[in-house]
Amino acid sequence: MRSLAQRLESAFFDAERDAGLGREVEALAATPRTVAELVEHLPAWPEAEVIATIDRLLDDGRLERSDGGKVHAA
Repeated sequence: MRSLAQRLESAFFDAERDAGLGREVEALAATPRTVAELVEHLPAWPEAEVIATIDRLLDDGRLERSDGGKVHAA
């Protein structure tokens, strides 16, 4: 049990945690929202992580930015 507790405190689940944030952002972006609105809807996540995830999803083509600056699912 101690080994499991140590892994949970380490970076062991970081990749899955990051994927979870990406899924949450994509789900919220089904409705066009500003970056500030997305950050506001995800208070459990640090703002910098949400913004970095949005940027990554934009770069990957999974999100798009409209002319009005809102982010939406591609």
